[in-house]
Formats: sequence, structure tokens, C-alpha cells
Amino acid sequence: EYIFLTNGSLYQPHHDKLICSTSYCLAIVHRYKFDVIICIDIKNETIKESISKVMNGSINEMINENVDKWLINHVIILFILNVLSLLILLMTFVVYSVLPELQNIHMLRRYGSM
Repeated sequence: EYIFLTNGSLYQPHHDKLICSTSYCLAIVHRYKFDVIICIDIKNETIKESISKVMNGSINEMINENVDKWLINHVIILFILNVLSLLILLMTFVVYSVLPELQNIHMLRRYGSM
């Protein structure tokens, strides 16, 4: 549930939160349906504020730490997977360059399509 204001801001009545126009995007879900995509920082703030309204301070701090740890772990895993992907691509280039059986017209086309 969202309400668009005349200044371009977005109001979430469920969370009682006002989001500026530079912190969200509209995505086309179906031909005539749109969905609002909110930046991750704003979404995390909204989640943390909602949790703090429901729970007391000590549990809230523990949940905030868990959310932050989860985000950090996610970023680390994505970084490792990207590095691994680049290493495999580099190994493929080396194999195509070194082996003489792969240095023909057909393999050159495959090599160029990477």
C-alpha cells in the first residue's frame, strides 16, 4: 500500500514512512501493473523502525546486528563468486590460447564470442 504525493514522494501508511522521490523506482510487473522498488538502505531503515516499535531495545539491537551480519555475509559471498567466475574465464582464455587443437577457425569463433 503506497500513496504518491504531489512532490513525488511516496508515503507508506502501514509503516508511517515518507520516502523521497530519489529513493524508489517503479517497475512494470505486467502490462498495466506497476510495483514500487525501494532502495535497500531505505528498506532496511523501515524494517529496523518497524522492529523497534514492536520489540524492546536489547532484542532490537540483536536483530539489527543479525541483519547487518546477514548483509555483510551476502556481499562477501557475491564477491567470492564473482572472483571465482573471473578465474574460470581466465583459465578458459589460457586453455584456448595454449592448446594447438583449439586454434582453428571454429574455436576462434567460440573464443571471440566470450
